[in-house]
Amino acid sequence: MQNPADVVLPTFFGKADACLVTKEDFELLAEINPQVSKRLRPILASPRMPSPLFICRQNEQKFKVKSLAASVAKVRTTAEGEQALTLMKIANLRQYVDGDLDGTAVVAELVRSVAESRQQILPKNEQ
Repeated sequence: MQNPADVVLPTFFGKADACLVTKEDFELLAEINPQVSKRLRPILASPRMPSPLFICRQNEQKFKVKSLAASVAKVRTTAEGEQALTLMKIANLRQYVDGDLDGTAVVAELVRSVAESRQQILPKNEQ
């Protein structure tokens, strides 16, 4: 994973027009250097996206899926599990419900749109 300062600071110093970082990373950098939040501001925020995802194949044996789901549900019941979630900055674990990936679809469409626009604007040798 890239250091958030590597993308925020070029924007801060005028070397880049914009950057993409998580809200948490931006807030941390602004806490370290209050000038960051005075000179930069969010221009677009994506909907919350689920992270991480535990995904199984559709044809996976049901008892394996149930066993994995039961194990994941118990993670918070142990000190080690709680510590692991804290280290990974995972606030909660829950089963997927319809609509959970809607934010991901919005971001994917935005990225696709930007990529298409970039291809139309830039000369072939800069794409």
